Amino acid sequence: MAIALKGTVGDEAALVGLAFTGAGVGGMVGGTMWNVHYALDVFVNRWANKIAESGETKKMWMPNIIGGQIIGFLCRFVPAVIVLTAIRVAGDAGGIAIPAWFTTGISAFGSMMAALGMSIILSFLVKKGVHWAIFLGGFVLVTYFGLSTMAVAVVAAIIAVISYFIMSNSREEVA
Repeated sequence: MAIALKGTVGDEAALVGLAFTGAGVGGMVGGTMWNVHYALDVFVNRWANKIAESGETKKMWMPNIIGGQIIGFLCRFVPAVIVLTAIRVAGDAGGIAIPAWFTTGISAFGSMMAALGMSIILSFLVKKGVHWAIFLGGFVLVTYFGLSTMAVAVVAAIIAVISYFIMSNSREEVA
């Protein structure tokens, strides 16, 4: 985005501010449209379920194409074009006046979104107490030991395979 606006904005600080504001607004609009898309999918799923229950499988294309794809287009592409056009217009205007309260709010919202995302992931992943230890072990390896997430994932896969074989052998001995 910064490269596309480079020729239109004279002040580099204004360009950076515009980029962060655009990313924040785009993120909020994207998150909202994601939720709207899933809320509308409830109706599409009910429609598909009625068709499946009636046994008319040749009509299953309707909820998929008419419902899912069109809703996805309207909830993703159209808002993205609107936000990007607004950012372009703001960049062409030159004198960009972004209020401090707005950038502070966007920054705080962005920080909360990371925490919210982590809590959602953990609510799906953590089912037993030992899962916390596994998660925190991976976190410590990445954060404090400086390992890449790919290295931690490889180590975790190796440990998972070994523990699977140990558990499988112990179940066979019991039986």
